Amino acid sequence: MKQSARDATTATLFTALSQLDTLRQPRDEHVERPIGYTQLMQYIQGDGPTSLAVVRALKADAKLKASYHQLLQRRAMCYFPAVVAASSGEINERQTDGWKIRWKTSRADANQIYLLIELKPHMERTPTKLTVEEERITLPEPVNGTIQLLVEANCAIMQGLRNKDSKVYLH
Repeated sequence: MKQSARDATTATLFTALSQLDTLRQPRDEHVERPIGYTQLMQYIQGDGPTSLAVVRALKADAKLKASYHQLLQRRAMCYFPAVVAASSGEINERQTDGWKIRWKTSRADANQIYLLIELKPHMERTPTKLTVEEERITLPEPVNGTIQLLVEANCAIMQGLRNKDSKVYLH
């Protein structure tokens, strides 16, 4: 089955299940409506403003979070699973299948981190987003096969990258 057919089937099933959940819930104007496939895909793709409703739903609903990670993994150019349990101590890089994300503290300011994403050679397109669990950032264009950006040392992206259990996606 082609990717577009799988996406269409997934979208149809997700929409049907979302509608069923909506029908089963009591009517209350103050309750946020369930997140549908379209909203989830818009959030993943970064289309439009970040939806706080989606962010809250991902933190509160384990089934939605699992669906979100499945969709992300399917659409990602690269997926970095949780770091193996045998790793001890603090980590300062993630790598998988020819891709590498590493980070180092700025010499000029210890509160800033250089985040370096080394891309596979000869790629037709490059990732535009880095997602760590539910947090994401837009990436600049690569220079000589490496995307480089400066982030705050304690930002959510860095906390997630340092967490061995976090899932990381380039898309």
